[in-house]
Amino acid sequence: MTTQKRTKRHHYVPDFYLRHFADENDVVWIYDKRAKHVEASIRWSDPSNVALQGNIYSVRKDDGTYDDRLDQWLQGVEDKAAPIHRKLMSGIMVEGQEKADYAVFLASLATRTPAILNRVAELHGAYIQSRTIRILADEQHFRKEMEDFKKSPFCADPDQVDIEAIAKFLKNRMYKLRIHQQAGLRAFQVTDKLTDKFFEMEWNLCDSEGRKLVTSDNPLVQTFIGTAPTKEQRAKPIEELVTVPLSPSVMLELRWKSGASAKVRRPGEEAAGLYNSIRAANAEQYVFASSRDAGIAALVQKYRDHKMDIDLNLFGRMEEFAPMEVARKL
Repeated sequence: MTTQKRTKRHHYVPDFYLRHFADENDVVWIYDKRAKHVEASIRWSDPSNVALQGNIYSVRKDDGTYDDRLDQWLQGVEDKAAPIHRKLMSGIMVEGQEKADYAVFLASLATRTPAILNRVAELHGAYIQSRTIRILADEQHFRKEMEDFKKSPFCADPDQVDIEAIAKFLKNRMYKLRIHQQAGLRAFQVTDKLTDKFFEMEWNLCDSEGRKLVTSDNPLVQTFIGTAPTKEQRAKPIEELVTVPLSPSVMLELRWKSGASAKVRRPGEEAAGLYNSIRAANAEQYVFASSRDAGIAALVQKYRDHKMDIDLNLFGRMEEFAPMEVARKL
């Protein structure tokens, strides 16, 4: 077996990014949405030990070694983004190649976090279940699939395969579908499209003086503002807003709406509070801040049952699906 020099400690939120949310003691405060009560939800740590998951971007090969190309690509993206991030934090808007390089970083933030990987893995699970439902609806097709399985190397004992019992088991959803989290790595397939989209959007820096901004384990959030038409009123135009906090005092906004200023503006405490609520609601588990704050802890607890949503009904009605669980190990 080949010996590899590698690290399995993968930051799903970059170390350099989290350091901009550290306090005067160079630690970041962590608020856990899954904690049972407020006091248990708060702890602090060095940013180097925060937002880590072993081998989240590496795929183990048959010979026991790891394919680390995705993690290596992310490291390269971060190296280019770090100095641009500092420039944006200082209130200087970027253009040209710097904007392009940072757009790649934004696209990576939109695809690399557990929230995104888990939702994409759930989509994969929904696809598997919808395909199973379609096959079960056609008895001839189902029997052919089972006969092919019996002949495959994956079937240990063809004589023990009870087709009728399997059909009943599947139709009555007498199982829980566990999907490997790495099925969510398909999210990276849209990185190029997201990069182009983010580059074309108008960027705006928001300086929040009155209230400190938080970030999370899912820092970049895409929000759609507007309403669908009803009988009583016309629809308001839907506007897409992409936000990512750069530091406790600076937010980067991306919009399609024309006429937005690229200069720093001051959104006020109300807007900062909305930004923080969006971060808490879309966090998978952790919210990160530059201080211990009872208000932040209460906000995190308020959204403890919320997570980034995705429409699984694209593949069928959810009530027809068996329970699903995304697992780091199967």
